[in-house]
Amino acid sequence: MQKNNNPNRLLVILAIVNLLAIAIWLAIFFFSQKLEASINDVISKLALEDAKGNYLATTAGDLRVTEEGRQIMNQSFIKLGDEASFLENIESLATSTKIEMSVSSFEKVDKTLHLVMQTKGSFARNYYFLSLLESLPYEMKINKATLSTNPGDIESGWSGRYDITISSYLDK
Repeated sequence: MQKNNNPNRLLVILAIVNLLAIAIWLAIFFFSQKLEASINDVISKLALEDAKGNYLATTAGDLRVTEEGRQIMNQSFIKLGDEASFLENIESLATSTKIEMSVSSFEKVDKTLHLVMQTKGSFARNYYFLSLLESLPYEMKINKATLSTNPGDIESGWSGRYDITISSYLDK
């Protein structure tokens, strides 16, 4: 009877070993599944960070490439607080053309600047001043430009009156 008992015992031991092996295999399988999910999560986060880094590098490169153009473009606008320097630029144009200039009014109207000024000088210098005004990099409309003679004033000869609306004003 012991012979008969021995194979049953061996079968039970083999079954237990087999169940242990399956349990170990299942534990390893589920652990590897969790590990794979964790690794995939880290990989997707790294891919997202890599994409962000590439975007930042591309954007930084674009900013470097367009910097000169952006600076030129910024010079085409009068910003809130820079109105005085704009007037100084107009006055320096008048000085460089050797005409006398006086500002009658300079005010903000809606989202534009409105400038009215008078000049005195020769016809050629007044006309040159007008052409310099037109060549400024601002979006502006010369509403009215009047050049007239000064019969009593031989030195200056001509006077000009300019009514200008500047649209390239950023009031924010």
